[in-house]
Amino acid sequence: MILEKQQFDLWLFLLKQQKKVLSFSKPVSMQEQVNSIRSVCICMPRNHKHFKSALDCVNRIKNNDIDVTLIVGGQENVTDIDRVEVLRYPVNLKKPFPVKDVYLEHISAKYDVTIDLSPEPDTLSAYITGSRSRKMSIGLKSGKFDVFYTALIEPVGDYKKAVETMLNLAGLIIE
Repeated sequence: MILEKQQFDLWLFLLKQQKKVLSFSKPVSMQEQVNSIRSVCICMPRNHKHFKSALDCVNRIKNNDIDVTLIVGGQENVTDIDRVEVLRYPVNLKKPFPVKDVYLEHISAKYDVTIDLSPEPDTLSAYITGSRSRKMSIGLKSGKFDVFYTALIEPVGDYKKAVETMLNLAGLIIE
């Protein structure tokens, strides 16, 4: 357990050194970060319990001028979403970290904003969120994976409200 934590911490250190994870050295204006957003990547929860609630919120997005990409698990069927590109989480990872970029080549590293809707983030969803954004990465505060996000939402109360908050923070309008 201690060795695994040390390996994880070393991996995070290397990611920061190589500038593979979005971070800011000084305070930034969130409003400036979400101005002129053209693309958003949303990592959907891989927990079936929360997937439907998250998908209901995503279906209510009405920004037609923002390209939205969803990252989903292999078993979810999301063919009924309009105006959204759907990509899949890689399924052949041998260990949770380090996440090798070769498994993520199908996911662009040039989204303006990335959002992790996982109520209990894991290494993969947090890494995708933190490494694929140019302006802002948003997730629920979890402790272990907070370093991957530039904006954290406290996971108190209703999960659906937290999802709506994250989508609104990213500049997405939901009806």
